[in-house]
Amino acid sequence: KLPASANHLLIGNVGGGDAFSGTGGRTFDGSIDEVAVFSRALTETEIIARHRVGRQLRHQESEPSVVDPHTLFHETFADAKGALRRWEFTENSGRCQLSVARPSKVVDSYAAYIDFREKGSWSLLSQGAVVLRAGAQYSVSAQVRRRLGYTTTKLLVRSSGPAATGNLAEVPVTKRQNEPHGISVTFVAKVDGPVRIGFTGSGYSEVWVEEVRLRQNVPPLSPYGTGLLLAPNSPMAQARFRTGAFFEAEQVADVGDAVSDGDKDRDGKWAVCQVDPDHNPWLFSENTVIKSDSAAAADGGQCPALKLTVPNLLPGLYQVYLSDTQRDAAISLDGGEWRRVKGSTGENELGLIRIDKAFTVWIKHQFPTAGNPGPIYVDYLRFMPVYDVESRPEEPAEPARTEQPPPVSTTTLRLWNAAGAPRRREWVTAGIPFGMGQFRPSDGIQIDGVTSLRARPLVLWSDGSVKWLRLQFRADSGAERNERVVRYGRGVSQPETIPLSSPGPAGYTFRCGAAEITIKDGIWSRITLGGRPLVSHPPTVRFRTAEGWRLERLRVESVMVMGDKHRPEALIKGHLLRADGKPAPIAFQALLSETAPQTLGLRFSVLNEADERYQPEKGCSPALALTELTLVLDGIQVSPTAVQWPTVSVPFNGNAQALLQTGTGACVAEFQGKWTVRADDTVVASGNRTDGWLDLRGPRAGLALGVREFVERCPRSITVRRSDVGVAIEVGLLPAGQEQAFRFAQGTRLTAEIVLSPHDGALTTADRRGRLASVLAPLCATLPPAYYCQTGVFGPVTDQRDSRFNGYYASATHGLKTLRGRHMKYGIEDWGDYFDPCGYVRTETKLWVNMEWNYMAAMVVEFARTGDQEFWRAAQQAARHFADTDIAHYSSTPAWVGGSYAHTGDTREGHQVDPPNFAHAGWPEGMLWVYYMAG
Repeated sequence: KLPASANHLLIGNVGGGDAFSGTGGRTFDGSIDEVAVFSRALTETEIIARHRVGRQLRHQESEPSVVDPHTLFHETFADAKGALRRWEFTENSGRCQLSVARPSKVVDSYAAYIDFREKGSWSLLSQGAVVLRAGAQYSVSAQVRRRLGYTTTKLLVRSSGPAATGNLAEVPVTKRQNEPHGISVTFVAKVDGPVRIGFTGSGYSEVWVEEVRLRQNVPPLSPYGTGLLLAPNSPMAQARFRTGAFFEAEQVADVGDAVSDGDKDRDGKWAVCQVDPDHNPWLFSENTVIKSDSAAAADGGQCPALKLTVPNLLPGLYQVYLSDTQRDAAISLDGGEWRRVKGSTGENELGLIRIDKAFTVWIKHQFPTAGNPGPIYVDYLRFMPVYDVESRPEEPAEPARTEQPPPVSTTTLRLWNAAGAPRRREWVTAGIPFGMGQFRPSDGIQIDGVTSLRARPLVLWSDGSVKWLRLQFRADSGAERNERVVRYGRGVSQPETIPLSSPGPAGYTFRCGAAEITIKDGIWSRITLGGRPLVSHPPTVRFRTAEGWRLERLRVESVMVMGDKHRPEALIKGHLLRADGKPAPIAFQALLSETAPQTLGLRFSVLNEADERYQPEKGCSPALALTELTLVLDGIQVSPTAVQWPTVSVPFNGNAQALLQTGTGACVAEFQGKWTVRADDTVVASGNRTDGWLDLRGPRAGLALGVREFVERCPRSITVRRSDVGVAIEVGLLPAGQEQAFRFAQGTRLTAEIVLSPHDGALTTADRRGRLASVLAPLCATLPPAYYCQTGVFGPVTDQRDSRFNGYYASATHGLKTLRGRHMKYGIEDWGDYFDPCGYVRTETKLWVNMEWNYMAAMVVEFARTGDQEFWRAAQQAARHFADTDIAHYSSTPAWVGGSYAHTGDTREGHQVDPPNFAHAGWPEGMLWVYYMAG
């Protein structure tokens, strides 16, 4: 309430902008810093003077009344922009910016604001240096705040001067909920010398720093403090890559009198210590660790050996690891013979051990660690199973039948013909699930109206009954969907067994109708049709990179026969060759299989095993700058008068003709495609989107060829031309001439599924459509939802529709439609994945999810519940993407191999931004279900 004499009110605000220099010099930031009452209006000069004096007073009040003589560096950013002159970016690869900001609307203080919402890496260091003394103990601390983001940000002390040796200490900023919090790390200087204090970061986020302090600890802090004085770059940080059977030390420790919950030094006991989850830079698992007394036995310490025992491991061969003890320790596997291990060098490898009973290890703090006294730490035991052919478990004997199912049971097999083209004797792969006890390995199965039926159990239930059965058969189909009766049980005859793969002989040959394919020097050495040469040369490639790589020849290193006389199939593996004939670090594999009468499917892929570093800011793994990848099928002995393309027939004079599909668009719904057919550099046909195929037709021989997902994985191309040895067809997985190189990440694959159908030159249009569709849109075999749900293989799922859940049913259908239209896009490695539309820091960017969380399994379950083919198509497309793009098939970091990359933070970065880790992967269900159901 204002007094009656007061008729003027002054509201003061520090605001934002530059130094106050007059009216309009600063902007109101929404915070009231001062309220004063006057009997007259103040002049502008008086207001400015009052602001300056008041600000100085407030800063003086915030200064500590007592100066700590052991504080060597202290920054509070109190003088706002003046503080910025005391800091500099020594590295800034992105668009990172430094400014000052008010972290609070109430307190008149400033903080350094580091804005790196645009991805980059940076180091921000103090301009001035502080000299440290060798052997002295120091602590560096900061008061920070960080927004949600995708970043690694650390406070650090870095040596400077001519003898700089790197970081002396560092601690990450782990909390990211935009809450102010403190971080600190304590270290001992190894040598005399100057250091600079600062921060380093990579990724994208926002960070505020309100205070930074470096202080010498006088007297020194006890090294017994949990985590104190551990190595600044401790390999414990690799905990995110832990795999295998994992056991917490506190859960398998033989407690007795040797272990205590009391965190007390020199009591002769190991201490079980809890760590603050918000400050666990050592990544102690479950925020808990066991530590010894600080004194080693050699220095008079009385701490006994710690005994860890892991029971109930499955018998077998394991690579066994003990967590980093951080300081030197003694380890024994029998309690009698001890060996010394060095701390702060990573996990301790205990060896390759065959385990058939409880496993025990003893750890003792026997030796002092030079230059770093203190306790040793025990966090976990890790067991990596090793595949051992010699000791694989025996096939379980079939248990006695209890509740016998009927001799013959039936269900319905549905064949879906998405292309609508008539199919004749097309090979179909199907997976049939069974409930526990419903189908035994000795039972039989038959399907009406199919031929060449073969079967093999893939997965068994715990009682020995079949959980998943793989079927292969030939079928005709003329309609979009038709149904066949399936009979199974002990009263049904058994089909033939699908053969296991085996190494192929040199010069392996198999027949595909009247065509004969010989494999010796390449994916094939030759193909004949009716005894006459059809293709006389092995395939080659054009593999080009911006670094100057030019690879063309393929060297076959292995051939595995996957099929038999009924369905020929072979898997060929090898490497691309350099010009000097030596293997390049680019592997290839080609799966050849008969898909329909006289029709050959070719799944060709290349795998990057190189260590080249292209655009490292866009991914965690090495990468190549790929500019072209083309598969060249040369030596085709066909003399066509014309080339039949999807929409036009073009006379063939030997010059190149090409079909090219390109396109742009932020998502599928916004796709703007463009395709052209060129002959003699003249566009003879064009459009928005097209199927990718051609048909060469000669007097007595012809060859039709198609490429699956020609639009979805664009850019794609097919070129035909006369060569020195016949006619060549070139399939562009990444056609030359793109605006920018493609970042081909190490360990990922690029794949094309191609269909080849040799014919006598008189193949009808209907037969050509059917043969090409055997790869471009193969028949899909499924079962009714009620059958899937009653088996229990997908968990507790029901096909029943309850009106109370109509909202969910509608939401699931609408969600899939929206996702496939608005959250997916076409592209050489993008198709099949989907993106979060808001990015990781809720900006305008989008992020690739890389199948997080269990997307494929969700699609399969919805399909099993509803029978909606859109869910099943989405699952298969996602599986093809995941297998090629999101899994590390090879890595310079062996621990990554077989893992899947975490989601990205921005679709502009690609799919391999962050390496595999437990928090973002580990869901094999979806991939396995797709494999079980479709191969």
